[in-house]
Amino acid sequence: MDAGGDAAAEAAIGKHMKMKGGIDAIFGLYNQATIKAYEVLQNKNISVPERVSLIGFDDFALASTLRPSITVVSQAVEEMARAATRLLLQHMSGELTAPQQVEIGVRLIVRQSCGCTATARV
Repeated sequence: MDAGGDAAAEAAIGKHMKMKGGIDAIFGLYNQATIKAYEVLQNKNISVPERVSLIGFDDFALASTLRPSITVVSQAVEEMARAATRLLLQHMSGELTAPQQVEIGVRLIVRQSCGCTATARV
């Protein structure tokens, strides 16, 4: 994420924290957004998860080692790759001509940043 993105993230979080009612949770749609939100909250001394819960989409190496550790929605990347490869090969061989819908499950990894208890795991 470039410096402009960093400033924009900090401004957006700061703006929403000042609004009536503020915010009580942030969901990062990709790893860099989650990491940046974490950094901004830490730099502004906003307590995670006591004041703002933080959840990321997709697991990343630091998610379990940061304090508080980051709750994430984990994708089955290998399963997605296998399904994409299978569909591509079927399409190339002519076996598959119509679009296909493939559902691949995700897993919620509950850690400290959401303020949930371990029993809240899905």
